[in-house]
Amino acid sequence: MGITYALLEDVAHELNRRAAIAVPLDAKEAFVLAAQKERNATAKLALEAVVRNADVAVAEQSAMCGDTGLPRFYVKAGNGAQIDGGFFALERALRRGTALATRSVPLRSNRVHPLTRRNPNNNVGVLAPNVDYRFEPEGDWIELTAVHKGGLFGSDYRMLFPGDGIPGIKRFFVDTLVAFGHRGLSCPPVIVGVGLGGTKDQCVTLGKEAACLRLVGDRHPDPLVADLEDELYELGNKTMLGIMGFKSDTPVLDVHCEIAYAHTGGLPVGISELCHAVRRATARVYNDGRVEYRQDPQWFTPYMRNEDVDWDPERTPYYARPDAGRVTVKTGVNGTTRRVIPLVELSDAALTPALSQGEREQGPGTNGSAAPARESRTFHLTVPLTDADVRQLRVGDVVYLNGCIFTARDGVYEHMLQQGHEPPIDIRNEYNVTTQSSPAGAEVAPGKYEVTSLQATAGFRYAQWMEPLFARYGVKAVINKGGMSVEMYRDVFKKHGVVCLSMMPYGIGAIYGKEVVNVRDVIWKQELGMSEAMWLLEVEELGPLLVEGDAEGNSYNAVIADEVNAPLRDIYKDLPELILKRFGEVRDPAQEMIG
Repeated sequence: MGITYALLEDVAHELNRRAAIAVPLDAKEAFVLAAQKERNATAKLALEAVVRNADVAVAEQSAMCGDTGLPRFYVKAGNGAQIDGGFFALERALRRGTALATRSVPLRSNRVHPLTRRNPNNNVGVLAPNVDYRFEPEGDWIELTAVHKGGLFGSDYRMLFPGDGIPGIKRFFVDTLVAFGHRGLSCPPVIVGVGLGGTKDQCVTLGKEAACLRLVGDRHPDPLVADLEDELYELGNKTMLGIMGFKSDTPVLDVHCEIAYAHTGGLPVGISELCHAVRRATARVYNDGRVEYRQDPQWFTPYMRNEDVDWDPERTPYYARPDAGRVTVKTGVNGTTRRVIPLVELSDAALTPALSQGEREQGPGTNGSAAPARESRTFHLTVPLTDADVRQLRVGDVVYLNGCIFTARDGVYEHMLQQGHEPPIDIRNEYNVTTQSSPAGAEVAPGKYEVTSLQATAGFRYAQWMEPLFARYGVKAVINKGGMSVEMYRDVFKKHGVVCLSMMPYGIGAIYGKEVVNVRDVIWKQELGMSEAMWLLEVEELGPLLVEGDAEGNSYNAVIADEVNAPLRDIYKDLPELILKRFGEVRDPAQEMIG
């Protein structure tokens, strides 16, 4: 008896549905704890919204985030698995299940041709969805894990040398957290996966698998690797670069490291951040047709971590043997000792100075000084917004919107502003608020659309379009995540009297989706595809939205920059530069800081 195609297709569809909607319990509990212990009031509110969004997503059976990432599968087959039609049938079932879920959940249709940007609107295409395989020596089953991970940012690769050692790994780890966190390109609190060793593609793959396929709180069985996980976890949280870029007690939920044996002359490192929309679901399908759904992918098995030529489950692994190479060193903290990984450690003389001599001491406000602290106000506004509506808002205020807004991303901006196609709506007088996003929505009947989840994307990537958009169409508010640069607010937003509103926090698409009460139309869906088309959304109390940039040219991120950057300055005092510098690389830590 073999596993049938029909069963595999049903399981593939169901796994995509579960992954999109339900935060796994290990991550949900970690979010609750993070919110409970958070001392920054603004960050605490945002973390509580993440927890609330997880509940809303399950209650409404809607995607937890409006950007449902890139659906992919991790497949583990027991050696005795029997699949009717073989692995060709399995891959067909995975593709069909993904396409069905894109319509039924719905998932946002994110997969496009990289050059033409053609979108089949089903998340299926060339090598899409990804399917990665592993095998086990025993078992009459096949395990499928669906993961929906954002496919844009939060991940990086670096070839280090053995001489970079643990300090180099730590430096690259912090650089990655800061580079993406400061630009709104990751959504803390994150689970960080670190792949060490192997080839370039192996370490990148291991980093992603470590982030996506291990539970919060899990530790590597090799004590030396587990020590590094603990050290990086502590270091990551010392950055305090947390949710929405705020100073927070929990920027990192956990760090998972995986290793592969490497070339003797290199130390490749791949880092992958899994945002707080933790989307994964696993099922084991047996030859007799039984299906077991579970929370833990159990992806990394002793067989996967086998170090010997042959597989012997009774053999003691290298790291548990007496000659494993552990060393004990003084930490300098109360004279205590700890294990460290036996790689080359650099001397104190090799450490870089805290910051360059040219470090700026001025505050980060638009006029060289931070805006004075004041109590946040809340506004409930109706679209179209008036000049008076916009002028009263100041950075740090919170806004809720009612009325009709339009979505715009790369496709809409190029179609409108570069190619000159006029939209069939009066933006200036009726729709003068835009959100830089596309919803998780679907056409449920000819000309009738439904949105279940909504989330904006990073704003800075659209900076080139803001001046012509404001001048030509009279937009008064832009909704995104992470905001724009200080220069954009000072030179463009202030000139046109426009505010920037940031979703608060990023990733709570189920909450924002509930506030979309109707879809009036989807414009240019044939030309641009569903995920890049212009959606006209009727919203009721869409919020909370943080005023990140006001019409006076002020930036909220700049106002809080000193508070956010202080922990980073201390961390960088003790981190070395890497042996091999990238051409044109930012080497002054101050240049990676806000303001």
